[in-house]
Amino acid sequence: MKHIIIGAGPAGLTAAKTIRGQKEKDEILVICPEEQVHARNRLVQYLSGEKTAAQINFVEPGFFENNDIRWRKDTKVMEIRPSERRILLSDGTQECYDQLLIASGAYPAIPPVENLRQAGRVCGFRDMADADRILSQTAEGSQVVIIGSGLVGMDAAEALLHQKRQVTVVEMAGRIIPLQLDAYGASLFQKAFEDHGASFILGARVEKCLMDEEKNAVGIALGDGREIPCDLVVVAAGVRPNCAFAEGAVEIDRGVRVDARLCTSDPHIFAAGDVTGLTGTWLCAVEQGKIAGINMAGGSAFYQNAAPSRNGLHYFGRMALSIGEMDPMEDGHVLTREKNGSYQRAVVREKRLVGMLLIGNIRAGNTWAGIIERGDEVPDGEDLFQLVP
Repeated sequence: MKHIIIGAGPAGLTAAKTIRGQKEKDEILVICPEEQVHARNRLVQYLSGEKTAAQINFVEPGFFENNDIRWRKDTKVMEIRPSERRILLSDGTQECYDQLLIASGAYPAIPPVENLRQAGRVCGFRDMADADRILSQTAEGSQVVIIGSGLVGMDAAEALLHQKRQVTVVEMAGRIIPLQLDAYGASLFQKAFEDHGASFILGARVEKCLMDEEKNAVGIALGDGREIPCDLVVVAAGVRPNCAFAEGAVEIDRGVRVDARLCTSDPHIFAAGDVTGLTGTWLCAVEQGKIAGINMAGGSAFYQNAAPSRNGLHYFGRMALSIGEMDPMEDGHVLTREKNGSYQRAVVREKRLVGMLLIGNIRAGNTWAGIIERGDEVPDGEDLFQLVP
């Protein structure tokens, strides 16, 4: 049997290794547009200069050879023909499959800003090619505008500050990292960035990308009329599942639609990782890759998607862990506690803990995540914090 895996990220390579562990003689082919496997969550260390490309590889040397996995790198899948069980590739060749896994990840979303799509010196921060582009198009002292202050945007900001670039972050919300932090937590991290030279423009919308005669970005214009000059624009305004090549082959909604077995609308095609539009964390991608690999190898496994989302933050020595939901909504309430230099913020709904933010001491993160996942009944008041000393 021949298994083709589109994508060499955590979902794709976990699936490949899982299949090989159960099917010693099956053919496994991994196809990806990158020239090197890399851990996206370590990309910031590559951009900052702390690690080399080889040091952010998340598989051991010889992974493909040792597991008898064929790897076609620097190659894109252009089309899936499910009736023929065949895929068409960017180099004009084709490959047939018995089982196919779509694990192609996601790409940076480009907001509807005038000139932003066509301007040069505009890029995302999603892979090594983006990081190389950022480094090659800037130098020490270059002015960089980052659109979006989520985790990707702040990762880029920290790395560029280490590289002695001048960084301005523009965010539509009234605080930075708005999905993972409350106002107080955001203020702590914002100060840490400002102490290292970053500037922030909050509650602002980018209306236009300003270009020179060669159509390279030279600045941005805000909705209030201000213009911010720059040498490069980094777009960090969210992602979209990378699944255009699968249109017409499988059902697509927010991403590629899958069932609990991670099987798509075609029984011979599976999907895992960011391309599904499910929880977009590294650990979830690994788990989905494992489940998909088991099922592609003829086993039976189901993805629960029950664990609360977890996002760790570590900027300039300050740490935080955001677990589950941050918005109490109408039927919930928020409890906070500061103790010994650490901050805790709990979101409680119907006597159930649904979210926890830890800043400073994050060692109890696994315990709080377990309480959320199990749906334990918890106290409505500050006694809640006594559950985890």
